[in-house]
Amino acid sequence: MRTFGSSAKAAAQDVSYFRIGGGAVGSRLYQLAGTIAAAITNPPGADSCDKNGPCGVPGVVGLAQTTSGSVENLMTLKDASIESAIVQADLAAAAVDGSGAFKAGGPFTELRALARLGGIAVQIAVPAASAIQSPADLKGKSVALGPKGGDAAATALPLLSAFGVTPKHSQFVYDDFPASYADLTAGKINAVVLVDSFPNADVDRVAKTTGIRLLPIEGANAEKFRKGRPYLGARSIPDGTYNGQDKSVPTLEVPLLWVGAAQLDNHLAYALVKALGSTAPSENGALDFTHAALTAPLRLHPGAQTYFEERNASGGSSSTN
Repeated sequence: MRTFGSSAKAAAQDVSYFRIGGGAVGSRLYQLAGTIAAAITNPPGADSCDKNGPCGVPGVVGLAQTTSGSVENLMTLKDASIESAIVQADLAAAAVDGSGAFKAGGPFTELRALARLGGIAVQIAVPAASAIQSPADLKGKSVALGPKGGDAAATALPLLSAFGVTPKHSQFVYDDFPASYADLTAGKINAVVLVDSFPNADVDRVAKTTGIRLLPIEGANAEKFRKGRPYLGARSIPDGTYNGQDKSVPTLEVPLLWVGAAQLDNHLAYALVKALGSTAPSENGALDFTHAALTAPLRLHPGAQTYFEERNASGGSSSTN
């Protein structure tokens, strides 16, 4: 199997496989990886496409990879085991800095963004009848953060710390999410922290059976957390998203970035982003390209930068301002 590393475009009649690290099957990261794979694929011998429609990249076959999420994606991308990945913006920043989950491997200074593809939201679920009203009330409680070293845990630890909730005074539980929701239902833990699109299928299931309530993430503590992460946005989870939710819940939005290494060939990067940009968003929201060029905290790859400048000049909707 031939794959792209720092090489240029594939030969006209040679197929090259371009891998996109996603996440677990069914996750938003994996869905986006699949959307990209479909958009960039145009193997030798494929039918010619409509010049006004998506054509893919000649000679390229995109492959969506199942992974454990952003942390694994960033590590394998740094090792050049994959060509690109979908990752959370906050974890991309940590990878560049060589902090948190990436401390042992050192800074990934060559990490670049190809596009921003919407975002996901922090969701802290507690039982509907719980007396807990704020993340600060989780002091001294048991809180499930997903698998140790996973995306949710990497985001939740500094967020909860901003609310004064630390391992010193609370019990953090690291387990897979199905087990954590079972424990929440059984009353063995007090809360589950998730970072995903909404409605999340597992949370929805618990909401319809035993009932849950989402904690609002707002106020001075939330702003304290955002101060060093200005790329995080304020967002509300609309009322009715989950069974029994009768009002909107303020939370934080974490941008999702399609990323690659600086060594990715400029012409190839341009072609890849152009192929994705020409793919019309589907009715089920499979692709959000509205703010695709706004990739903070990462710098745009030069090839992607060229595409967005041309797109803006021709009246496209993705701004680089």
